[in-house]
Amino acid sequence: MLTKLPVILLFCIGITPHFNIGSNLLYLDDLPVVMFLGLFIIAMFQGRDLILKKAYRMKYLYIWVFFLIYILFNPSIVLGYFSVTTDFLRYTFLFTLLFLLFYFEDSKDFISRVSTGVVVFLSLFSIISFFFEISFGTDAYNYWKIGFNPNNWGFTAGRINGFQAGGPNSFGDLICILTLKVLSDNKVSGRAYNLILFIGYTGCFFTYSRSSILVFTFFSIILLLIQKRTSSLLILSAAILLSVNFGLVDRFISQNETDGINDRIEMQSATAQVIQERSLKNSFFGYGFNQFAVVRSEVKPINEFPDDLRPTGPHNGYAFQLLNYGYLGLVIFLALIIYPFVKLNSYRLSYLVGLQNFLPISGFLLLNFAGDLFQNQSIAWIFWLYLFELYKEQS
Repeated sequence: MLTKLPVILLFCIGITPHFNIGSNLLYLDDLPVVMFLGLFIIAMFQGRDLILKKAYRMKYLYIWVFFLIYILFNPSIVLGYFSVTTDFLRYTFLFTLLFLLFYFEDSKDFISRVSTGVVVFLSLFSIISFFFEISFGTDAYNYWKIGFNPNNWGFTAGRINGFQAGGPNSFGDLICILTLKVLSDNKVSGRAYNLILFIGYTGCFFTYSRSSILVFTFFSIILLLIQKRTSSLLILSAAILLSVNFGLVDRFISQNETDGINDRIEMQSATAQVIQERSLKNSFFGYGFNQFAVVRSEVKPINEFPDDLRPTGPHNGYAFQLLNYGYLGLVIFLALIIYPFVKLNSYRLSYLVGLQNFLPISGFLLLNFAGDLFQNQSIAWIFWLYLFELYKEQS
Protein backbone atom coordinates (compact mmCIF):
# COMPACT_ATOMS: atom_id res chain seq x y z
CA MET A 1 0.00 0.00 0.00
CA LEU A 2 2.85 2.42 0.81
CA THR A 3 4.15 2.00 -2.72
CA LYS A 4 0.97 1.59 -4.78
CA LEU A 5 -0.91 4.50 -3.22
CA PRO A 6 1.81 7.08 -4.07
CA VAL A 7 1.66 5.95 -7.71
CA ILE A 8 -2.12 6.44 -7.73
CA LEU A 9 -1.65 9.88 -6.14
CA LEU A 10 0.83 10.72 -8.87
CA PHE A 11 -1.78 10.08 -11.56
CA CYS A 12 -4.24 12.17 -9.55
CA ILE A 13 -2.12 15.24 -10.37
CA GLY A 14 -3.31 15.05 -13.98
CA ILE A 15 -7.00 14.73 -13.06
CA THR A 16 -7.19 17.24 -10.19
CA PRO A 17 -8.23 20.84 -11.02
CA HIS A 18 -6.08 23.81 -10.04
CA PHE A 19 -8.54 25.30 -7.54
CA ASN A 20 -7.46 27.68 -4.80
CA ILE A 21 -8.19 26.15 -1.38
CA GLY A 22 -5.78 28.10 0.80
CA SER A 23 -5.55 31.87 0.19
CA ASN A 24 -3.40 31.44 -2.94
CA LEU A 25 -0.92 29.35 -0.95
CA LEU A 26 -2.45 25.92 -1.43
CA TYR A 27 -4.28 24.52 -4.45
CA LEU A 28 -6.33 21.38 -4.87
CA ASP A 29 -3.79 19.77 -7.22
CA ASP A 30 -1.10 20.29 -4.56
CA LEU A 31 -2.78 17.76 -2.27
CA PRO A 32 -1.74 14.64 -4.26
CA VAL A 33 1.86 15.90 -4.15
CA VAL A 34 1.76 16.54 -0.39
CA MET A 35 0.22 13.13 0.29
CA PHE A 36 2.70 11.46 -2.09
CA LEU A 37 5.66 12.96 -0.22
CA GLY A 38 4.21 11.96 3.15
CA LEU A 39 3.75 8.35 2.10
CA PHE A 40 7.17 8.31 0.47
CA ILE A 41 8.83 9.40 3.71
CA ILE A 42 7.05 6.63 5.60
CA ALA A 43 8.02 4.05 2.96
CA MET A 44 11.62 5.25 2.95
CA PHE A 45 12.00 4.84 6.69
CA GLN A 46 10.47 1.37 6.55
CA GLY A 47 12.90 0.24 3.84
CA ARG A 48 15.72 2.71 4.37
CA ASP A 49 18.55 0.21 4.06
CA LEU A 50 17.09 -1.28 0.87
CA ILE A 51 16.63 2.15 -0.76
CA LEU A 52 20.08 3.46 0.16
CA LYS A 53 21.80 0.25 -0.91
CA LYS A 54 20.22 0.54 -4.37
CA ALA A 55 20.81 4.29 -4.56
CA TYR A 56 24.56 4.01 -4.02
CA ARG A 57 24.83 1.83 -7.14
CA MET A 58 22.94 4.28 -9.41
CA LYS A 59 25.17 6.57 -11.46
CA TYR A 60 21.98 8.18 -12.66
CA LEU A 61 21.40 9.36 -9.10
CA TYR A 62 24.53 11.52 -9.18
CA ILE A 63 23.46 13.26 -12.38
CA TRP A 64 20.21 14.16 -10.65
CA VAL A 65 22.03 15.44 -7.56
CA PHE A 66 24.26 17.60 -9.77
CA PHE A 67 21.23 18.99 -11.60
CA LEU A 68 19.39 19.80 -8.36
CA ILE A 69 22.47 21.56 -6.96
CA TYR A 70 22.78 23.57 -10.17
CA ILE A 71 19.19 24.84 -10.21
CA LEU A 72 19.36 25.50 -6.45
CA PHE A 73 22.33 27.83 -6.80
CA ASN A 74 21.45 29.20 -10.24
CA PRO A 75 19.69 32.29 -8.78
CA SER A 76 22.83 33.09 -6.78
CA ILE A 77 24.94 32.89 -9.94
CA VAL A 78 22.59 34.76 -12.26
CA LEU A 79 20.64 37.14 -10.00
CA GLY A 80 23.12 37.63 -7.18
CA TYR A 81 20.93 36.31 -4.38
CA PHE A 82 19.97 32.88 -3.03
CA SER A 83 16.42 31.71 -3.62
CA VAL A 84 14.71 28.33 -3.43
CA THR A 85 12.56 28.38 -6.56
CA THR A 86 9.40 26.39 -7.18
CA ASP A 87 11.24 24.75 -10.07
CA PHE A 88 13.78 23.33 -7.63
CA LEU A 89 10.97 22.00 -5.43
CA ARG A 90 9.26 20.37 -8.45
CA TYR A 91 12.41 18.59 -9.56
CA THR A 92 13.11 17.52 -5.98
CA PHE A 93 9.66 15.95 -5.99
CA LEU A 94 10.50 14.08 -9.21
CA PHE A 95 13.77 12.96 -7.62
CA THR A 96 11.78 11.25 -4.85
CA LEU A 97 9.79 9.46 -7.55
CA LEU A 98 13.01 7.85 -8.79
CA PHE A 99 13.61 6.43 -5.31
CA LEU A 100 10.04 5.20 -5.00
CA LEU A 101 10.19 3.14 -8.20
CA PHE A 102 13.30 1.31 -7.04
CA TYR A 103 11.62 0.60 -3.72
CA PHE A 104 8.46 -0.61 -5.48
CA GLU A 105 9.60 -3.94 -6.96
CA ASP A 106 6.54 -4.76 -9.09
CA SER A 107 5.78 -1.25 -10.32
CA LYS A 108 5.69 -2.04 -14.06
CA ASP A 109 2.38 -3.91 -14.22
CA PHE A 110 0.70 -1.64 -11.69
CA ILE A 111 1.66 1.54 -13.57
CA SER A 112 0.34 -0.01 -16.76
CA ARG A 113 -3.02 -0.81 -15.15
CA VAL A 114 -3.40 2.68 -13.68
CA SER A 115 -2.42 4.24 -17.04
CA THR A 116 -5.18 2.22 -18.71
CA GLY A 117 -7.82 3.36 -16.25
CA VAL A 118 -6.81 7.02 -16.46
CA VAL A 119 -6.68 7.15 -20.27
CA VAL A 120 -10.15 5.57 -20.53
CA PHE A 121 -11.52 8.11 -18.05
CA LEU A 122 -9.92 11.14 -19.73
CA SER A 123 -10.83 10.02 -23.25
CA LEU A 124 -14.47 9.46 -22.33
CA PHE A 125 -14.52 12.79 -20.49
CA SER A 126 -13.29 14.51 -23.65
CA ILE A 127 -15.79 12.78 -25.94
CA ILE A 128 -18.83 13.22 -23.65
CA SER A 129 -17.93 16.86 -22.87
CA PHE A 130 -17.70 17.62 -26.59
CA PHE A 131 -21.01 16.14 -27.65
CA PHE A 132 -22.98 17.44 -24.67
CA GLU A 133 -20.98 20.71 -24.40
CA ILE A 134 -20.36 20.14 -20.69
CA SER A 135 -18.31 22.79 -18.88
CA PHE A 136 -17.25 23.02 -15.23
CA GLY A 137 -15.97 26.61 -15.24
CA THR A 138 -12.41 27.89 -15.05
CA ASP A 139 -9.72 26.95 -12.56
CA ALA A 140 -7.49 29.36 -10.58
CA TYR A 141 -5.75 30.50 -13.78
CA ASN A 142 -9.14 31.88 -14.87
CA TYR A 143 -8.58 31.28 -18.59
CA TRP A 144 -9.55 27.84 -19.93
CA LYS A 145 -12.73 26.15 -18.78
CA ILE A 146 -12.63 22.53 -17.62
CA GLY A 147 -14.58 20.69 -20.29
CA PHE A 148 -16.13 22.43 -23.30
CA ASN A 149 -14.63 25.74 -24.47
CA PRO A 150 -16.73 27.43 -27.21
CA ASN A 151 -15.00 29.23 -30.07
CA ASN A 152 -15.74 30.96 -33.37
CA TRP A 153 -13.63 28.80 -35.66
CA GLY A 154 -16.63 27.76 -37.73
CA PHE A 155 -15.63 24.16 -38.34
CA THR A 156 -16.23 23.26 -34.68
CA ALA A 157 -18.33 24.75 -31.90
CA GLY A 158 -15.51 24.38 -29.38
CA ARG A 159 -12.65 22.31 -28.00
CA ILE A 160 -12.14 20.32 -24.81
CA ASN A 161 -9.81 21.07 -21.91
CA GLY A 162 -9.08 18.65 -19.10
CA PHE A 163 -8.43 19.10 -15.40
CA GLN A 164 -4.71 19.83 -15.73
CA ALA A 165 -3.05 23.20 -16.30
CA GLY A 166 -2.06 24.28 -19.80
CA GLY A 167 -5.35 24.23 -21.68
CA PRO A 168 -6.64 21.92 -24.45
CA ASN A 169 -3.21 21.43 -26.04
CA SER A 170 -1.85 20.02 -22.78
CA PHE A 171 -4.94 17.86 -22.38
CA GLY A 172 -4.38 16.47 -25.87
CA ASP A 173 -0.74 15.80 -25.00
CA LEU A 174 -1.74 13.93 -21.85
CA ILE A 175 -4.25 11.68 -23.65
CA CYS A 176 -1.72 11.08 -26.45
CA ILE A 177 1.06 9.99 -24.08
CA LEU A 178 -1.21 7.79 -21.96
CA THR A 179 -2.71 6.06 -24.99
CA LEU A 180 0.71 5.38 -26.53
CA LYS A 181 1.74 3.88 -23.20
CA VAL A 182 -1.28 1.54 -23.02
CA LEU A 183 -1.04 0.48 -26.67
CA SER A 184 2.69 -0.28 -26.51
CA ASP A 185 2.38 -2.18 -23.21
CA ASN A 186 0.24 -4.90 -24.83
CA LYS A 187 -1.47 -5.57 -21.50
CA VAL A 188 -4.85 -5.38 -23.19
CA SER A 189 -5.79 -7.20 -26.37
CA GLY A 190 -8.57 -7.82 -28.86
CA ARG A 191 -11.63 -5.61 -28.60
CA ALA A 192 -10.35 -3.80 -25.51
CA TYR A 193 -7.16 -2.83 -27.38
CA ASN A 194 -9.09 -1.49 -30.36
CA LEU A 195 -11.58 0.31 -28.13
CA ILE A 196 -8.79 2.15 -26.28
CA LEU A 197 -7.18 3.01 -29.62
CA PHE A 198 -10.46 4.45 -30.91
CA ILE A 199 -11.49 6.46 -27.85
CA GLY A 200 -7.88 7.55 -27.26
CA TYR A 201 -7.63 9.07 -30.73
CA THR A 202 -11.12 10.56 -30.56
CA GLY A 203 -10.59 12.02 -27.09
CA CYS A 204 -7.27 13.48 -28.23
CA PHE A 205 -8.84 14.87 -31.40
CA PHE A 206 -11.59 16.80 -29.58
CA THR A 207 -8.91 18.87 -27.86
CA TYR A 208 -8.02 20.04 -31.39
CA SER A 209 -4.34 20.00 -30.45
CA ARG A 210 -2.55 19.69 -33.79
CA SER A 211 0.74 18.42 -32.40
CA SER A 212 -1.00 15.82 -30.21
CA ILE A 213 -3.05 14.52 -33.14
CA LEU A 214 0.03 14.26 -35.37
CA VAL A 215 2.22 12.56 -32.74
CA PHE A 216 -0.58 10.17 -31.76
CA THR A 217 -1.22 9.16 -35.38
CA PHE A 218 2.45 8.89 -36.35
CA PHE A 219 3.55 6.67 -33.47
CA SER A 220 0.36 4.59 -33.50
CA ILE A 221 0.81 3.75 -37.18
CA ILE A 222 4.45 2.75 -36.62
CA LEU A 223 3.47 0.55 -33.67
CA LEU A 224 0.56 -1.13 -35.47
CA LEU A 225 2.60 -1.76 -38.62
CA ILE A 226 5.49 -3.33 -36.73
CA GLN A 227 3.13 -5.49 -34.68
CA LYS A 228 1.11 -6.34 -37.82
CA ARG A 229 -2.21 -5.36 -36.22
CA THR A 230 -4.31 -5.07 -39.38
CA SER A 231 -7.65 -4.79 -37.60
CA SER A 232 -6.31 -2.04 -35.33
CA LEU A 233 -5.05 -0.11 -38.36
CA LEU A 234 -8.56 -0.25 -39.76
CA ILE A 235 -9.99 1.01 -36.46
CA LEU A 236 -7.52 3.92 -36.43
CA SER A 237 -8.35 4.72 -40.05
CA ALA A 238 -12.06 4.74 -39.20
CA ALA A 239 -11.43 7.09 -36.28
CA ILE A 240 -9.43 9.45 -38.51
CA LEU A 241 -12.12 9.43 -41.20
CA LEU A 242 -14.77 10.13 -38.57
CA SER A 243 -12.77 13.11 -37.28
CA VAL A 244 -12.77 14.62 -40.79
CA ASN A 245 -16.47 15.31 -40.24
CA PHE A 246 -15.58 17.36 -37.16
CA GLY A 247 -12.99 19.63 -38.75
CA LEU A 248 -9.76 17.62 -38.93
CA VAL A 249 -8.71 19.08 -42.28
CA ASP A 250 -9.85 22.61 -41.41
CA ARG A 251 -7.84 22.53 -38.19
CA PHE A 252 -4.66 22.20 -40.22
CA ILE A 253 -5.34 24.29 -43.35
CA SER A 254 -7.67 27.15 -42.36
CA GLN A 255 -6.15 30.64 -42.50
CA ASN A 256 -6.78 31.41 -38.83
CA GLU A 257 -5.07 28.22 -37.75
CA THR A 258 -2.13 28.87 -40.08
CA ASP A 259 -1.72 32.23 -38.34
CA GLY A 260 -1.58 30.35 -35.04
CA ILE A 261 1.30 28.25 -36.32
CA ASN A 262 3.06 31.40 -37.51
CA ASP A 263 2.72 32.87 -34.01
CA ARG A 264 4.59 29.92 -32.53
CA ILE A 265 7.29 30.12 -35.17
CA GLU A 266 7.62 33.82 -34.37
CA MET A 267 7.94 33.08 -30.63
CA GLN A 268 10.60 30.43 -31.14
CA SER A 269 12.54 32.56 -33.63
CA ALA A 270 12.53 35.54 -31.24
CA THR A 271 13.71 33.28 -28.41
CA ALA A 272 16.54 31.89 -30.54
CA GLN A 273 17.65 35.41 -31.44
CA VAL A 274 17.69 36.54 -27.79
CA ILE A 275 19.67 33.45 -26.80
CA GLN A 276 22.25 34.13 -29.53
CA GLU A 277 22.69 37.78 -28.55
CA ARG A 278 22.85 37.56 -24.77
CA SER A 279 26.01 37.92 -22.69
CA LEU A 280 28.47 35.10 -22.10
CA LYS A 281 27.31 34.73 -18.49
CA ASN A 282 23.64 34.48 -19.46
CA SER A 283 24.49 32.14 -22.35
CA PHE A 284 26.23 29.78 -19.98
CA PHE A 285 23.90 30.05 -16.95
CA GLY A 286 20.67 31.44 -18.42
CA TYR A 287 18.42 34.17 -17.03
CA GLY A 288 17.14 32.11 -14.11
CA PHE A 289 13.80 30.47 -13.48
CA ASN A 290 10.67 32.58 -14.08
CA GLN A 291 12.65 35.67 -15.09
CA PHE A 292 12.04 35.93 -18.85
CA ALA A 293 8.92 35.18 -20.88
CA VAL A 294 7.61 35.46 -24.43
CA VAL A 295 4.70 37.20 -26.14
CA ARG A 296 4.93 36.70 -29.90
CA SER A 297 8.15 38.45 -31.02
CA GLU A 298 8.87 39.97 -27.61
CA VAL A 299 11.24 38.16 -25.23
CA LYS A 300 11.98 40.14 -22.09
CA PRO A 301 11.74 40.10 -18.27
CA ILE A 302 8.28 39.07 -17.08
CA ASN A 303 7.76 42.24 -15.03
CA GLU A 304 8.13 44.37 -18.18
CA PHE A 305 4.97 42.96 -19.78
CA PRO A 306 1.72 44.84 -19.11
CA ASP A 307 -0.81 43.17 -16.83
CA ASP A 308 -3.32 42.61 -19.62
CA LEU A 309 -0.99 40.21 -21.46
CA ARG A 310 -0.37 36.53 -20.68
CA PRO A 311 3.39 36.01 -21.14
CA THR A 312 4.33 32.36 -21.66
CA GLY A 313 7.31 30.30 -22.69
CA PRO A 314 8.52 30.02 -26.29
CA HIS A 315 6.34 26.94 -26.89
CA ASN A 316 9.47 24.83 -27.08
CA GLY A 317 10.49 22.98 -23.94
CA TYR A 318 14.15 22.79 -24.94
CA ALA A 319 14.41 26.49 -25.80
CA PHE A 320 12.63 27.33 -22.53
CA GLN A 321 15.15 25.27 -20.58
CA LEU A 322 17.97 27.05 -22.42
CA LEU A 323 16.39 30.42 -21.70
CA ASN A 324 16.13 29.67 -17.98
CA TYR A 325 19.32 27.74 -17.25
CA GLY A 326 21.69 28.36 -20.15
CA TYR A 327 23.83 25.89 -22.05
CA LEU A 328 25.19 24.29 -18.88
CA GLY A 329 21.70 23.70 -17.50
CA LEU A 330 20.47 22.31 -20.81
CA VAL A 331 23.39 19.86 -21.09
CA ILE A 332 22.76 18.51 -17.57
CA PHE A 333 19.03 18.33 -18.27
CA LEU A 334 19.57 16.39 -21.50
CA ALA A 335 21.89 14.03 -19.61
CA LEU A 336 18.95 13.19 -17.31
CA ILE A 337 16.94 12.21 -20.38
CA ILE A 338 19.63 10.41 -22.38
CA TYR A 339 21.29 8.35 -19.64
CA PRO A 340 18.40 5.83 -19.22
CA PHE A 341 18.86 4.89 -22.90
CA VAL A 342 22.58 4.12 -22.56
CA LYS A 343 22.09 0.54 -21.37
CA LEU A 344 19.54 -0.57 -23.96
CA ASN A 345 20.29 -3.97 -25.46
CA SER A 346 19.58 -2.79 -29.00
CA TYR A 347 18.70 0.35 -30.91
CA ARG A 348 16.81 -1.35 -33.73
CA LEU A 349 13.40 0.19 -34.34
CA SER A 350 11.54 -3.09 -33.82
CA TYR A 351 13.24 -3.56 -30.44
CA LEU A 352 12.68 0.03 -29.30
CA VAL A 353 9.00 -0.01 -30.22
CA GLY A 354 8.64 -3.22 -28.22
CA LEU A 355 9.85 -1.53 -25.04
CA GLN A 356 6.92 -0.67 -22.80
CA ASN A 357 7.78 2.99 -22.27
CA PHE A 358 9.68 3.95 -25.42
CA LEU A 359 6.75 5.30 -27.45
CA PRO A 360 5.22 7.55 -24.75
CA ILE A 361 8.70 8.88 -23.88
CA SER A 362 9.47 9.57 -27.55
CA GLY A 363 6.07 11.17 -28.05
CA PHE A 364 6.61 13.49 -25.10
CA LEU A 365 10.07 14.51 -26.32
CA LEU A 366 8.68 15.27 -29.78
CA LEU A 367 5.74 17.26 -28.39
CA ASN A 368 8.20 19.55 -26.60
CA PHE A 369 9.18 21.05 -29.95
CA ALA A 370 5.67 22.55 -30.10
CA GLY A 371 4.98 23.26 -26.43
CA ASP A 372 6.48 23.89 -23.00
CA LEU A 373 5.68 20.42 -21.66
CA PHE A 374 8.83 20.08 -19.57
CA GLN A 375 7.78 23.20 -17.68
CA ASN A 376 4.13 22.14 -17.25
CA GLN A 377 4.46 20.10 -14.10
CA SER A 378 0.81 19.08 -14.13
CA ILE A 379 1.66 16.67 -16.98
CA ALA A 380 5.50 16.49 -16.98
CA TRP A 381 5.39 13.95 -14.14
CA ILE A 382 4.11 11.28 -16.55
CA PHE A 383 7.21 11.62 -18.73
CA TRP A 384 9.57 11.20 -15.78
CA LEU A 385 7.53 8.29 -14.41
CA TYR A 386 7.83 6.36 -17.68
CA LEU A 387 11.48 7.37 -18.15
CA PHE A 388 12.39 6.19 -14.63
CA GLU A 389 10.54 2.94 -15.23
CA LEU A 390 12.52 2.42 -18.44
CA TYR A 391 15.76 3.06 -16.58
CA LYS A 392 14.73 0.66 -13.83
CA GLU A 393 13.95 -2.11 -16.33
CA GLN A 394 17.29 -1.69 -18.09
CA SER A 395 19.21 -1.61 -14.80
